[in-house]
Amino acid sequence: MTGAATDKSFFEAYLQQFPDGVFAALARLKIDAIKKRMETERHAQLPEAERATNANDGAKGTELASLECRDRLVQSSAPTPDASELVRATQGELLRIGCLWSRANGEWAASSRKA
Repeated sequence: MTGAATDKSFFEAYLQQFPDGVFAALARLKIDAIKKRMETERHAQLPEAERATNANDGAKGTELASLECRDRLVQSSAPTPDASELVRATQGELLRIGCLWSRANGEWAASSRKA
């Protein structure tokens, strides 16, 4: 699992198996971050002329993507947890499996990161 943290298929597989799992929101965030990083890397490799053309096309794509995203949010019945809720949920799971020795306090400190 050395490349799992940067391979979006790993997170997509998790979501496919556990769409409402404890780490589903984190997996979605990680997939988005990986996609953004890949797009940034791809954009950095393009020649200058292509960048300008793609910037104009990208604005349209962004608008369409944001409209689609809004529709998905409207259809979703489950509220999206905020960052502190995600941290607490993650810490709770780490406590449950015996990897975290302190309590779930909602702060992503060194002990949580180490676990």
